[in-house]
Amino acid sequence: MLLIDFCDLSSNDLQVTAIAAPDSSQTRDHSLNSPTWSESSWYHVRIEVVPITNSTRQLRGRVRFHLHPTFVPNVQDVQSRDNKTILKLRAWGAFTVGIEVFDEPYTQLELDLADSPKVTAPVEFRKL
Repeated sequence: MLLIDFCDLSSNDLQVTAIAAPDSSQTRDHSLNSPTWSESSWYHVRIEVVPITNSTRQLRGRVRFHLHPTFVPNVQDVQSRDNKTILKLRAWGAFTVGIEVFDEPYTQLELDLADSPKVTAPVEFRKL
């Protein structure tokens, strides 16, 4: 298991944002007894790492996302394209994501999908 200390949570030239939207393709199965499956929906989640406005930093390399342990795989590498890095996934609730940017300078970031003002998501997603 890889443990990383994300103590440097800010960056002078990068920002992380996320959007979670209900997955309308999923239908609820009310025959299931588990409240997790019968009372919640799946959400499309898009996490984006980009340089802040007026930054000279260019994202060109690999970015590693450390997800909740329930994701398989829970560590995902994404190649930056067009000066941004985007991870798309499906989730049924909020979690904290750790991010490593391997470009120079190496940067570690963290985003709490439940509490961060940089996340656009329904209250139901944030509470799960």
